[in-house]
Amino acid sequence: MRSHTSDATCAAGGAVVSLLAMRHSVEPIAAAITERVVPRAAYWFTPYYGFLVAGVCSLAGAGLGLLLLWACTRWGRPWVAPVLVVAAGVIVGGLAAPWLVYAAPIAIASLTPLLMTGEVAPRCSPHEPLVCVAIEGACLGVGLWFPVAQTFPAFMTVVMGAGATSAMLAAASLRPHTRWRLATAGLPLLLLPLEGLRRNPTSLAVVCALAAATILWAVARDGRINAWARNNAIVAALVALGSVFFLPWAFRDLFSADVGGHEGQHLGWINSMSFGKLMMADAGFTYGPIREYALAVIAWAAGGITLDHVRLAHVVVNLTGCTLIVFAMHRVAGKQVLVPFVGLLLAVTHSPLVSYVVYWASFAFGWGDVLRPALATLAVVVTLGSRRLVWGGVLIGLAALYSHDFGVPALAAVLGGLGLEFLARRVRFRELLRSLRAFGIGIAIAIVPLLAYYAVNGKLGAFFGGYAWTVRVFAGLPWGGTPHIVTFESVSSWHALVAPSRLENNDGLLALEDFVCPALVIAGFVHGLVAIVRRRLDRRAIVIIALSLFVAMALRHAFMLEDAEHMLSAQAPALVLFVAMAAGASKLRFGTVAVMILPAIWLATAATPINARLSRIASGKERPSTGAPYHYADIPRAGDELVTDAHLVPVRWVRAHTKPTDPVYVTTGSINGGTEAFLTERRNPTSFDKSDEVVTEALRRRALEQLTHDPPALILGEDFGLLGEDTGHFIEKNYHSEYIGSVKIWTRN
Repeated sequence: MRSHTSDATCAAGGAVVSLLAMRHSVEPIAAAITERVVPRAAYWFTPYYGFLVAGVCSLAGAGLGLLLLWACTRWGRPWVAPVLVVAAGVIVGGLAAPWLVYAAPIAIASLTPLLMTGEVAPRCSPHEPLVCVAIEGACLGVGLWFPVAQTFPAFMTVVMGAGATSAMLAAASLRPHTRWRLATAGLPLLLLPLEGLRRNPTSLAVVCALAAATILWAVARDGRINAWARNNAIVAALVALGSVFFLPWAFRDLFSADVGGHEGQHLGWINSMSFGKLMMADAGFTYGPIREYALAVIAWAAGGITLDHVRLAHVVVNLTGCTLIVFAMHRVAGKQVLVPFVGLLLAVTHSPLVSYVVYWASFAFGWGDVLRPALATLAVVVTLGSRRLVWGGVLIGLAALYSHDFGVPALAAVLGGLGLEFLARRVRFRELLRSLRAFGIGIAIAIVPLLAYYAVNGKLGAFFGGYAWTVRVFAGLPWGGTPHIVTFESVSSWHALVAPSRLENNDGLLALEDFVCPALVIAGFVHGLVAIVRRRLDRRAIVIIALSLFVAMALRHAFMLEDAEHMLSAQAPALVLFVAMAAGASKLRFGTVAVMILPAIWLATAATPINARLSRIASGKERPSTGAPYHYADIPRAGDELVTDAHLVPVRWVRAHTKPTDPVYVTTGSINGGTEAFLTERRNPTSFDKSDEVVTEALRRRALEQLTHDPPALILGEDFGLLGEDTGHFIEKNYHSEYIGSVKIWTRN
């Protein structure tokens, strides 16, 4: 009788064999489809349709593998089918590239555990309290290191290891119930890595340790607190461990107030908000509106809207995103502990969080935001996995307002999952309608208040019109650039696969990034096919299919740009998909080992950012800011952050030569200028805080009309290319220029 292993092996082998066999046909078929569907933008969309064609080929091959297994089962020799598909993998792989002779069967072996179907037991692992206690001990070591970080920089890893080892040894001999009490009492210690974000941190670790002892004695006896800890402590512990690597402790001392050129856009939008403009109606058309509102509110709550507090806001939203990603992993992993732990390591090195691991050498602030995919991913998991339909709807609504390029695909994925439940007869039609009603109520709870506020201010139409800009960008990338050209020559050798993804490889990103995320999506769909064939389309399988659909749609934008960073954004939910599939590996004796082949290779080739962070810690460069705060009496919004003359000189000149009510337009680059606008505290007379938002003729006319109707007293910069020739002629006719520092400033005639 055929086994679950045979089903998974035949499906994995069939997918691999068909993909290798069709390798030369994928690109021509994709080009033909693109020419037919989007002839005006064929150049951009061919890579994405190539991914879809590869997915269809893989599903067809998996189906043929399962059909072969059925035939062999009828023949009475089911073991013949797995042997044949593995042999075919060796033969076809050898024809494609010599190294695939052994790599193809390894790929089949590592994919097989990911295709194991069936529910995962939602019980706590007996190892969870030990893991929590060990991480709490490591965080205590970090807290003790902060006050001496300047004197003993390399001491951190030592005290972390000592704290983790001591705590685990102390808890190992205790009974399970006592271990959980100890883990619950130590939860305050998990906050200690955040202490490094303060200037001149003190020995707060001693206070936290005393608080932990007090909780252990007084509070941890409460069964409700212990129950909460059993369900959530591992999530908090894993996030705290990861935060040691991605929290930017020295963020105040960076060499520029606009690192990587991506900070300025958010600063410009926050400045526009301070003058009463509404996001995606009057300004800020690139990202979801509540992302900018969240940054402004967090910065204000931190003590005022200043440069350093806006950076702290970026850190807070990423810490929140990491928490949601780990929580989603925990929900889909059941009683597994190792798999979410590996998922955390992959999230730190293969998601937008990696830009914060090496924030001094990348454009972390302003670009890196793991909360964008995290909200949408958790919405899919909560709605379909936990059946919390109202809460899932709330998360979907927030995700759509925070990031339209993830929220909308997640909505489609959830609806697809609910429809699949109905088609699989897991729910009746009435129950489906009740589910849709509850889900819709949740969405309304999230979006109606914001839409009502816009409507009250007469901006609802402008708000929906702002999405036209997003549609334009999503449809064709008007700024130019190079789309992903991913061909099978990229896997012609192992060296080509692990080559750097670009010349400046500060994040340690490799060509492998272009393949793993799409491969996980295809594996997710094959997993669903196996579940359907086995008639095991349970809740876990539906979540996996929905996540695969979600990531497949999110990959559309990633395939239209030749950089690994946009692939990383789509990769964050793919990591949750990986954990969901890997959680079933325990059904095989070799499963847990086999399923770790991919992350082991992935982590081994991602040592660059972690090594860079550890080197900075050991050398003393990565530590909390110490000494007296930065202070700029004449520029209140500078706050406690290093601001160089590149920004100070033009900002001081503008503040000295204009009144607070004067309009000032800043365009020092296609995405730059927001930093100067933020520091000068002057009103932008247009709706565009960066020039690359002006991408259509209608928007160019809008910008010119606004400049003509409300002419700025000063114009900073000379990046007028995207504004159109008419705007350039208007400026040259009515303004004369001079250089103040390195910035050209235009004054009205």
